[in-house]
Amino acid sequence: MKKTLVFDFDGTLCHSLELVKVGIKSALDKYYKEKIDDNVLTKYFGPNEEGILINILGDRLGKDGFYEYLLTYFNNHDKYLKDFFPGMRELLEKLNKDGFTLYLLTGRSVESLMISLTKLDAFKYFKGYYTGAIKGAVKDELLLKLLNDHNLHKEDIIYIGDSINDVIQCNKIGVKIISALYDNFESHDGIEKLKPFKIAKNIADLETFIYKEVL
Repeated sequence: MKKTLVFDFDGTLCHSLELVKVGIKSALDKYYKEKIDDNVLTKYFGPNEEGILINILGDRLGKDGFYEYLLTYFNNHDKYLKDFFPGMRELLEKLNKDGFTLYLLTGRSVESLMISLTKLDAFKYFKGYYTGAIKGAVKDELLLKLLNDHNLHKEDIIYIGDSINDVIQCNKIGVKIISALYDNFESHDGIEKLKPFKIAKNIADLETFIYKEVL
């Protein structure tokens, strides 16, 4: 039986972090008096973008800031996020042609994901999508919901994600993960210690693991 593959978005399909940061910084410039550098900002990551802004600005300004974020995200998308990683679109097309079932499961907001999937003409690759929450990282919950929604077992799916937290949450519920480190080299040592199913250092690695190790 062909495996069901569940892809993360940021850092796995494309290099999108810079665009996300541009949007968040635009909202903070408008609603927050203090400057937050990148190292501090990334410590707020885990919730979706609305949750990040609420945690920094409070509930009311955070919601206003989220609208500013989405506007900036949309207006700058063509500049900062023109396409997937080289070779990724071809891999997605091949996987679909060969009968794999693909889902998207990401910690980002549904609103920004819809913008990107539209801009990148990428709805056609995925059977469905699951998005993050204001409260924090919930990929374990989302994966369990996906399994329940589609009457799948844990051994039927492979998650493909790039962060340490992705490995932690997959290990927590017993879902195999291929760690995609072609855009996240600084996390290599930490991820390796957590013993994911496989570590892909480039798109070719990812394709090899899917066709030779996963089936």
